[in-house]
Amino acid sequence: MKKVTSLKKFRRKRGITQSQMSEIIGINIKTYRNKEEGLTQFLQSEIMKIIIAFDLGPEDAFSLFFFKSATLLVLFSFIKTK
Repeated sequence: MKKVTSLKKFRRKRGITQSQMSEIIGINIKTYRNKEEGLTQFLQSEIMKIIIAFDLGPEDAFSLFFFKSATLLVLFSFIKTK
């Protein structure tokens, strides 16, 4: 049985395909599938692209990626300076 991730639920709720998500973050679809299924990790730059594309706040980003809050604070600090 495949693992259903928060990111998958998020994507499906918005009617976005895996192909569209892969285009948003600039990776091929197979790589995106592996990341969504938890087989490989998202890079910080990919996470930032998702956060920016969907205008996510810290709580939403945390629920999608399960990062320590300190890591998210660093990412949001970086995004706000751009």
